Amino acid sequence: MNLDENSFYLTLRRFATRAKGAEIALLYYAGHGMQNARQSYLLPIDVPGSDVELVIRNSIGLDSLLQRLDGKAELTVAVFDVCREIPDLDDASGELMRDSGINPSGFRGLARVKSKGKSRIVAYSGAAGQLVKDGRGSHSPYTDILLQELENPSGEVDKLFQKVAWNFSQCYGGQNPEVLIQGVQPGRFYMTPNGSVPVLAPPTPVSLTGHLQVNVNVGNAEVRVQGQRVSGTKTAVEDQP
Repeated sequence: MNLDENSFYLTLRRFATRAKGAEIALLYYAGHGMQNARQSYLLPIDVPGSDVELVIRNSIGLDSLLQRLDGKAELTVAVFDVCREIPDLDDASGELMRDSGINPSGFRGLARVKSKGKSRIVAYSGAAGQLVKDGRGSHSPYTDILLQELENPSGEVDKLFQKVAWNFSQCYGGQNPEVLIQGVQPGRFYMTPNGSVPVLAPPTPVSLTGHLQVNVNVGNAEVRVQGQRVSGTKTAVEDQP
């Protein structure tokens, strides 16, 4: 939580290593983010707050982050509860805005992912360029609904996030969560609550003693059971363990 730039990169590198060979790698980020020239950036806590160019230079590109995770797990799920206002940038002077070449509306919210990932689900708490609600509790309204769904998840993973987006739209207005699905095999990935996966009973033991009848149509053929010769005749009837 509350990572500076160095810690952010270190955490991401460690997570990418841990994700290798996993079935699902789930990344969740809540905090400040912005866009510029249709590229999205996540902001560590130590970025300079009043200079747009320095903010971008010291931020983590969203596409770059996702590409670091590509191919590590069988499925990558990334949740971005981002796009809040950046007060220092909002308070910056008009001259600073002109020097940077953008205005406040040009960096609010996140742009959509440009990279073409494989087996990737990206969930946004708001539409492109949209500010999202912080809420008044420990979590944002979007995260509150996400946590509710994760209490009793059912169905495919992509359907879970689509349900979160739908439920949010029914409870709140002015914010439109979105889900981007890239190259995910249908019916392959599910999330289930603890203890809900059925435990299969061991198979019923099969008796190893029985009646064996073998009809052989080749002269001088041998019949063997577990490597032991039981007959060399054309028709053999044997009881063998």
